[in-house]
Amino acid sequence: MLVVRRRNRGVLPAAAEPLLVSWSSTADLLLFALSRAVLVAYRPDGTRVWTLAVRGRPTIAAVAWSNDGTSIAASYTDGYVRICDANLGKVSSTLPLPPGDISLHPPILAWLTLDIDNSAVNVSPESALRDFFSPKIEAHLPKLSALPTAAPDSPFTSQPILDALFRPDRASDIDCIVLASQTDPTTISLSLGIQGTFAVPDASISTPLVPLAHTPTSATHAHYLICHDPTLAAIVLLPLCFRFLPRFGSFFSLLTTSSTKLQYLARYLQDAIASLADESTALQTAIDTLFSSVDTDIRKDLLTLLVIGVASPTCTEWIKNDLGERGIKKWKKSVTSAYDSFNKLLTQHIVPACERAIVILQELHGLALWAERGKPLGLDPDTVEAAIASIELLALKAYNIAATFSKEQNDFCVFIQWLSDIYDYDTKGNAYPSLDAKIQQVEDYIETSLRRPKLAQYHDSEENLSSMTCTIDENIAAIFDKTVDIVRNQIDAGLPFPLDDLQSDTKLQFDTRMLEDGYTCVLTCSGSTLNLCKFRAKNLSTDVKSLSQIDTMYTAIDTGNLRLARFVSDTIIACIVDKSTSLHLVLVSLDSSTFTAERTTVPAQIIGQTDLEDLPTAIKGHQIDTEVCIVALLGDSKRFQVLRFNV
Repeated sequence: MLVVRRRNRGVLPAAAEPLLVSWSSTADLLLFALSRAVLVAYRPDGTRVWTLAVRGRPTIAAVAWSNDGTSIAASYTDGYVRICDANLGKVSSTLPLPPGDISLHPPILAWLTLDIDNSAVNVSPESALRDFFSPKIEAHLPKLSALPTAAPDSPFTSQPILDALFRPDRASDIDCIVLASQTDPTTISLSLGIQGTFAVPDASISTPLVPLAHTPTSATHAHYLICHDPTLAAIVLLPLCFRFLPRFGSFFSLLTTSSTKLQYLARYLQDAIASLADESTALQTAIDTLFSSVDTDIRKDLLTLLVIGVASPTCTEWIKNDLGERGIKKWKKSVTSAYDSFNKLLTQHIVPACERAIVILQELHGLALWAERGKPLGLDPDTVEAAIASIELLALKAYNIAATFSKEQNDFCVFIQWLSDIYDYDTKGNAYPSLDAKIQQVEDYIETSLRRPKLAQYHDSEENLSSMTCTIDENIAAIFDKTVDIVRNQIDAGLPFPLDDLQSDTKLQFDTRMLEDGYTCVLTCSGSTLNLCKFRAKNLSTDVKSLSQIDTMYTAIDTGNLRLARFVSDTIIACIVDKSTSLHLVLVSLDSSTFTAERTTVPAQIIGQTDLEDLPTAIKGHQIDTEVCIVALLGDSKRFQVLRFNV
């Protein structure tokens, strides 16, 4: 009999949504959605790790963990799925995938890592070309650096997130987020987010079924939605076939990965240029403050001083009293710092991002020119060329701006030194400054940049960097428009298949798990009985009709007065059992030999149990090696308890 090794308690700031409690794959983090608007992560010992509140507080509809436990996907009612770094609690990317009307039924969200089946494509030439693509080229691309400042919701100020977004690709894997929701009583909306931000929204399926869960199969293209049928009051399987995966193979992975990285780069460029604008505004504000005490245009007085060596009373007063030695030093420091920041943003952030984007686009251009693979994917060489041209133009503009600012910075350094020498001459009796050949630099700076440096006005022109990034964003999106339509048209739904005697219209009385033997097991609660069915497809061809041919096996477990049940592992189910005088958390063994073609009820094989202090509104279990971890959300859903059993 398993015994509780450790029992930890925690108190949440607000009530958590029972359906959205989840463990990370490594069981080191617990995720809660408070009042369906705020995500919080806790350690199993009850320590809060981070809190994520999205601007505007949209409602959280569903959550899912990546297989490696490093990222979280959360679907929100504002029409976006946000990908969050699980360690930092920061949003790294967004997908425009609306969850539908959650007032009808909560949507389902799944995060899959699919292994591409290259046997379905012409391997020899493609594998050679695939090896030519990504990791070798990408390893030599300029490494991007975290932005020093950016918008509050920018992921690019964190170097770990930035490195994760641009890590080398795994050519054989595709990360796929599946979002399914009922948009009206006769339609399911199926949306996909592939390799990060490649979004395929709203593939509509005409059916009155209510999606409860998603399960993959051993074949990359074959999937099932596990649904509630309101007409039959039963659980049914809706087969799905993603035909685009075996058809395009690794080239679909290349295309979607390129799309995601290009979108990240476009956002990175936008945030870098926003940082330039912030630096520009701050610089102009500082300069305006310096001249706030003089009513006249001080430039004429400074030019007179420069040419004939005689300062007007206004100019002398401004230099000696308004500025002073401290003010001149502060002016020099603020402007020099602004020029250095500008130069760094241009040469170490914007230009390297442009270079990386151009390399990725050149790969796509080569694929687009290859008629056998590029055209079926919807790639058009002209559209790719337009995106390359717009990014090259931005890079050229950045180089030109950097050159302009370099000259202006040199002129400023000469000017500010001259001004400091004038101050020392007037106040300390030093020798009058002699500029010789540098007098033209001081004159140029006074006439063209004194009150409004080019650095502070670069973004006022019509051809400014911000508008150029908008053009880049539009050109990148245009590359993949046809691909999105092609993928959407290659998502097929088959005929529903009922699972005999399985009934549940609520996710609280329902759970699923994909087993190691290739079966998917469905669990429902009914009175004192756990009803279980495991199934798998007989035929995994790309014909969706074949996916309706299914092997099913059934069993039932008598547990007593059952309140809740959830899978912990392939062989353990956690149950909440009401034993009249107390509530018990019971761990029940799942024996595969009890599954038969006809459902039979067997007594529960209890392998562990403990008392609970209150009725849970939700339980979630996870097994890591020899430890079983159970979290119970208690009473008013503001308290939770974590129990650990040794196996």
